[in-house]
Amino acid sequence: MTTLAVSPMANAAPNTVTTLDGFFSASGVAFSPDGALAYVVSNEDGTMGGLAGVTVVDTRTLTTVSDFISSGVVSAGVNTAIAMSPDGTKAYVSLSAGVVKPFSPATLEFGPAITLGAGGIGQIVFSPNGTKAYVAVSGNGSGQSVAVLNVATDTVVATIPVCQGPNGLAITPDGTRVFAHCGDGTVDVIETAGNTVLTSFTPNGHLQGTSITMAPDGASVWIGAFAGGGSL
Repeated sequence: MTTLAVSPMANAAPNTVTTLDGFFSASGVAFSPDGALAYVVSNEDGTMGGLAGVTVVDTRTLTTVSDFISSGVVSAGVNTAIAMSPDGTKAYVSLSAGVVKPFSPATLEFGPAITLGAGGIGQIVFSPNGTKAYVAVSGNGSGQSVAVLNVATDTVVATIPVCQGPNGLAITPDGTRVFAHCGDGTVDVIETAGNTVLTSFTPNGHLQGTSITMAPDGASVWIGAFAGGGSL
């Protein structure tokens, strides 16, 4: 499988696409704060038993600046994700088997596994100040929680019960709300001060979905849904 880099810049032709080969089952990308490096999560060899890991790409030259760095965790065909802290000093990679691993952009090494469940792990978002990270514990569709990590210690400090099969997460720019998008079609709104669900809603015509993205101004969230005919 390949990874595509699409350029929207004014000095490039519209929809210019560069294909980066050698990434099997690429499923997540995070950037350094200056945008100079991309950290791509992929599978070692594209097989169900292949190990998941990270490859670092120079975004200016679109060349690989590190070899594949294995997480030591079998991908098992489950999508993985990566999130970068606001200051760029730490990333978290969600893996199969209910595991999240910290990753150091400075040393290009994975830290010890943080076990959060028995199945897959979905998206991860950092708080704006970088002290906490929120992890969707999807459990391959059976999970019902969002875990809160202390970034300094890589420990779980809270577990928030949410809708069935959470996978997508988005956080407001001020860090006061986290939106959890679940496989059962529900979106739960979490109040981060108390780690409680304020409200739940199901978008009109929404049957199932996973992805959710916060607008830069925090005024809206965009939700991708599996539905008849497709919807957003």
